[in-house]
Amino acid sequence: MATLQEEYDVKLYEKLMTTESLKEKVIFLFDIFLSDDEKVKTQRLIYKEFLSIYIHKKTIEMDKYNQDMMNKYKKIVENMFKDAIKKNVISEIALVFIPSIFATFQGFFIMNEEKTIIYEYVDNLFKLFELKEGLE
Repeated sequence: MATLQEEYDVKLYEKLMTTESLKEKVIFLFDIFLSDDEKVKTQRLIYKEFLSIYIHKKTIEMDKYNQDMMNKYKKIVENMFKDAIKKNVISEIALVFIPSIFATFQGFFIMNEEKTIIYEYVDNLFKLFELKEGLE
């Protein structure tokens, strides 16, 4: 899983560096839940196995790996959001939603939700984050 994750991260960072839209960056970040690429599908299956074992019989090593991964990706989202806030793209309130964004995507992943539902969630999330005059 760690090897596949490293490969995924290289592609992710390339996509994040070449994309301007925050919404697209968020979608790229959660590509593991959305992609039809065969390698990503394999990674998704391995991740589901990991989660299954983690939930039922986690070890200290598994817990550390999971926490390190979550912290790494939460930091990436936090930095993307802070950059977008500085550019007046989204409201600062978006920062408080970062933990729930991850929880929601994991829930979608575990429940095998349709991609359309996931994209609709992202669309609605960004409508919520939009700056509205007089609300700041």
